[in-house]
Formats: sequence, structure tokens, C-alpha cells
Amino acid sequence: MFLIDHPFVSDFLIDSIKENNFKIVATKKAKELILDNSLN
Repeated sequence: MFLIDHPFVSDFLIDSIKENNFKIVATKKAKELILDNSLN
């Protein structure tokens, strides 16, 4: 499970999370930084 926060979120991180089906804690900041709704 990942917590997403600043300073930035890279495309590599997003692709890795999606590819490995990792879960993300759905914080307000995570929703602002990652707009892909297909992630867990």
C-alpha cells in the first residue's frame, strides 16, 4: 500500500503501481496528484 504526497509523482511510479496492482491510500492529495481512476 502506498501513500502519495509531494514533492511529485512520476509517470514511472504510476505505471509501476498500475502494473503491479498495488493499492494507494485515497487521500485528498493523492486524488489531486493522480488523476487515473483505474488505480486501486
